[in-house]
Amino acid sequence: MKPFIKLEELKLKQPIEIKTIAILSKKEIKQEEIVFLNTVLNGKIDIEKLYQNIIYHKIFPIVYKNIERYSIKFPDIYIEKLKKEYKNNSLKMMLFLGETASLLSQLEENNIEVIPLKGVSTSYQIYGNIDSRKSCDIDILVKEDEFLKAASILKNNGYVEIIYDGKSAEKDFEQIKKVSHHISYHNVKKRIDVELHWKKIISLNIKEYEKNINNFEVIEINGKSIKMFNKIENFLYLASHGAKHSWSLLEWLNDLNYILACIDKKGIEEILEKAEKRGCINVILQLFMMLYLIYDVEIPDELKKYEKRIEKLYYAVEYVINFVIMGKKDKEDSFNKSQKTTLLKIKYYLSLADNIKDKIIVLNKYLFVPRVDDIKSIKLNKNIKFLYYIIRPFGYIIRKLKKLFC
Repeated sequence: MKPFIKLEELKLKQPIEIKTIAILSKKEIKQEEIVFLNTVLNGKIDIEKLYQNIIYHKIFPIVYKNIERYSIKFPDIYIEKLKKEYKNNSLKMMLFLGETASLLSQLEENNIEVIPLKGVSTSYQIYGNIDSRKSCDIDILVKEDEFLKAASILKNNGYVEIIYDGKSAEKDFEQIKKVSHHISYHNVKKRIDVELHWKKIISLNIKEYEKNINNFEVIEINGKSIKMFNKIENFLYLASHGAKHSWSLLEWLNDLNYILACIDKKGIEEILEKAEKRGCINVILQLFMMLYLIYDVEIPDELKKYEKRIEKLYYAVEYVINFVIMGKKDKEDSFNKSQKTTLLKIKYYLSLADNIKDKIIVLNKYLFVPRVDDIKSIKLNKNIKFLYYIIRPFGYIIRKLKKLFC
């Protein structure tokens, strides 16, 4: 399928740092791309800036491996820096693997249905090893009605809830669960954070996955069996997660690029069918547009029937490319700029909503549905909790003013 002229124009504006990182992180680097890299790295690019972007976008494990594999002429001092980051990450992921397997085993022994999100299991599924992705914490998904039981098991393993603003989210779980999707826990001794989820996604109106046994697979990592989403399900989850966070890290796009390389025509059709059922078809279409722009991935012919939708999604792609990936997200220094940023983000989420109903839901979530901060700042009696929806807009303005003047 031929890309649109607007996408081509946007592609031409892509900074050389992003293009270079994209090539360095590919599964297979062509000979002409190696020539391009060696030319660019020979004085035509700010190496320090490139290195910082590689670290920021958490893409350094794959970049380091490819530099070694293809003998890319990267400055020795930066190869050593990448090697150090890679080794440290490898050790950390070994620790995460053991802890993930232990926690999942204990949760399952207590008859709690559990699925790991992202992390070492996703790294192994995509790359065949656990050290090609960087993870900052362990993400675990449980059923909403089993959350507190799962949290209790975490505490028995030395984890304590990470408290924000001096107030526990867990203690007000019945209200918090309506406006958030996870609570974080920390183990001081092991220096590991765990995010315990009861929903896969919250900011977009994406319907929960069907509870079908075919949606899962069991992988074996160093003798440890881990049940997780199969590649199609993980593709849908990672796409939704990336879109929710405005694709602020190239690591997420790179993961999906690698998964897509293993999916055939039938698999793409399954992804599109499930995305339509779950109300996230725009997210998937945006993803294919992003992969074309960053990684030169051909837009599949199966997307032809969505041409009108794709045209309307240009803003969602432009927002990510210009405002997030290309670094136009400088720290806001005024209330007006902060407001403009918020409005741009709302417009972004609205553009990803599949229909009018979903757009209304998105607006409602941003303007009226209370956030965790709202619930923690004011404790309301059960009979008047509806007032949170009235308080929300005022609470938001007050918090923004505090940031401006404090």
